[in-house]
Amino acid sequence: MVMLGFCALSILVLVSRIQIVDERFGSIMGMRREFALAVLRHDSVILGLLLACLIPALVLRSRILGFLFKAGSLLVLLFYLSDLLVFRVFNLRLFVEDILIYGLDTKSVLFMASSVLGSAGELLLPIVLLSLVGALLSFLLLPLKSFPRLLAGMSAMVLVFAVIAVAAPDLSGANAWVVENVLEVNRPNGLARPYGPEKTARALNGSCLGEVDTVLPDPPGDGRPDIILVLFESLSLYQTRLFSETRDIVPRFDSITRRGTAFTDFFSNGFNTDDGLIALLTGIPPLPTTTMINTGDRGGFDGFFGISDSLPRRLRDMGYHTVFVTSGDLDFSMKGQWLLSIGFDQILGHDEPYFNGMERYHFLSVTDRALYENIIYNVLPDLQGSRPYFLVIENVSTHHPFWEPETGSTKEEEVFRYADTQLGWLYDNLEAEGFLRDGLLIITSDHRSMTPLRSEEFGRFRDEARARIPLVFLGRGQEPGRVVEGYFQQTDLPASVLHLLGEEAPLSGMRGNLLSNPPVPSRYVIYYGGQERDKVWVFGEDGTWSIRLDGDRTEFLQNRPSDGDSVLDFVNCVRIQAEARNGR
Repeated sequence: MVMLGFCALSILVLVSRIQIVDERFGSIMGMRREFALAVLRHDSVILGLLLACLIPALVLRSRILGFLFKAGSLLVLLFYLSDLLVFRVFNLRLFVEDILIYGLDTKSVLFMASSVLGSAGELLLPIVLLSLVGALLSFLLLPLKSFPRLLAGMSAMVLVFAVIAVAAPDLSGANAWVVENVLEVNRPNGLARPYGPEKTARALNGSCLGEVDTVLPDPPGDGRPDIILVLFESLSLYQTRLFSETRDIVPRFDSITRRGTAFTDFFSNGFNTDDGLIALLTGIPPLPTTTMINTGDRGGFDGFFGISDSLPRRLRDMGYHTVFVTSGDLDFSMKGQWLLSIGFDQILGHDEPYFNGMERYHFLSVTDRALYENIIYNVLPDLQGSRPYFLVIENVSTHHPFWEPETGSTKEEEVFRYADTQLGWLYDNLEAEGFLRDGLLIITSDHRSMTPLRSEEFGRFRDEARARIPLVFLGRGQEPGRVVEGYFQQTDLPASVLHLLGEEAPLSGMRGNLLSNPPVPSRYVIYYGGQERDKVWVFGEDGTWSIRLDGDRTEFLQNRPSDGDSVLDFVNCVRIQAEARNGR
């Protein structure tokens, strides 16, 4: 029975993988058969390995060796199953470095696990965990009985999986990451390859932007405006009718956007919240360092601590009071320590007194409504004074996996409708208090939702769809109903805000200006997608390219833009400088 259960679970994971990949990629790409067969080819290696490890456990008389072989096969199966769950929830693969960075936050992991089980998750999770522990102990401790037919059958299955792994058709190209098995996606690659002394010296002795043009600022208006940046977790184009012309999930956001300046070709520079914060607050794309496996000692901000010219530090030097407010746990991924290192005067999180006694959700967070109430009733009154302020607000309710706090619904649309309503409440209160007469309100997303690409998204934007997000400026100097086209990205924001306040803004192919007159787009957008950890996307009006990270041998895959050398120099420089900040 133990053996049958082990084999049945392995086959179930394989079938589930094929089904999910088929739904999320095969149907959209019109290649259902190709994706299914490619998953079967790659995952057959895993199943063959699992069974091959069990055969010695059946025939060896040594309990210790039998235990070791069983433990090895069990670890592979758990890794295989965990990869499936991560892919199902986050549309990403499971990487060892992510386990080290995020897996130690047991409270958040347990909340997400219960969310996956649905509305009854809190009740079901203990039962599932106890059953799993019991099954694991039974498998490890109970002896496996060897039967000739069982051995013959398992040996035949190993042979069948080996044939499939060699003979089944494969899939290459941009989506190869989704069909590779979990061991393949974690294999060593060029991401960890260090740069040589020549490139390192050049990067450390200059600016990554290379040659720049300077945009002189317009004369600043009367006084310096208060600035509020709202990060709407996972807000994506497909949820807004104004930007996508399809779904109407966030009507309040759309109505608010019509009152300001909307940027219809705005891109995130990374795939998660840490990446979005790095790009928006430092102006540097969140490219990975050359460390092979991040040990978690710097959370998700590895290489980006202590940025000397970050937006909050520059604003603080100009006399601003800089504040970051979220409803989530600031210890998660070392966010609080990182925010302090880049120049925030005040950092408020889930342990605010106003939240005492409230129910908790993702990352120990309270609801968006409680977050915004605390800001309106407590934070903003304390900020009123002689100094202008820069306030960053980060919500949590729309973080994956989805959970609507008022009804317990796990449906994406209902979660975003809830968050949209609360954003409208915040906006109405800011407007009623007169903030928009002189202040600047910026609303954008930290990254596109970690959900599969929709067919309409992919059909319209192709690979760019994974990085496009909304952006709107409201209030001081913004014309209602204005729409700005052109390729802009999160890393453009810091220099753009400083330009508005009278600072000169450097422009290059990698950096545009959102607030100049007229706005100047970036020539190239740099995007780190996270699906393939050694790959960087480059988007531009002239095409889409990708770069394979490999130390001094970092190079474009297939084709490259006309000035590809400058793009490569920029990418290499950002990574080298990030590694140098680690002091490694």
